[in-house]
Amino acid sequence: RILSLLREASGTSIGYTGGINLKWNVTDRLSLASGLWISVKKNSSKKTDILQDIPEPNTPEALRPVVRKSYVDIPLVASYTLGEGKIKPYLSLGVIGHIFQGYQYYVSQYFENGDVTRASFDLIGDFPAFTASAMLAGGLDVALSSKVNLRIGHSFKHMFQNANIESSSFNIFFYSAGLETELNFSL
Repeated sequence: RILSLLREASGTSIGYTGGINLKWNVTDRLSLASGLWISVKKNSSKKTDILQDIPEPNTPEALRPVVRKSYVDIPLVASYTLGEGKIKPYLSLGVIGHIFQGYQYYVSQYFENGDVTRASFDLIGDFPAFTASAMLAGGLDVALSSKVNLRIGHSFKHMFQNANIESSSFNIFFYSAGLETELNFSL
């Protein structure tokens, strides 16, 4: 029952990524970067009512499940800067390899009397050890020195994976968009 709720009612969640990049300037405008990041991605749902023909005592009326997964990420990104000067716009396109580290699964349970509890569960199944996502980003590149630059912009990432949970196989799509800040060190 909880698995079907996860499939039907996915929602928006906040995650985060942090790490360090090493950048190689191929030309004055084109660069390649790679690094090591740590990321936490969440998949949650909206509060979903549980339909019961005959309500049972101590049974929640609604659930909100959340799966939080941790990864070590290895990005490979090509960037192109536009214009001249210390501050210039950039566009990036890349792929990110995600090495699965672990997960937490919990459900907020809403009861008729107004009580809300949060319960943790162990999932019986597995997530792939490695997945990948595509990335598109753009923003401003600020030269702090000849070897160090700061990038502030927006990014969009898309990750697909297949998971086997409780003897069921299903596809999970993660889309993330948000503010991106990078500190890059050039070779």
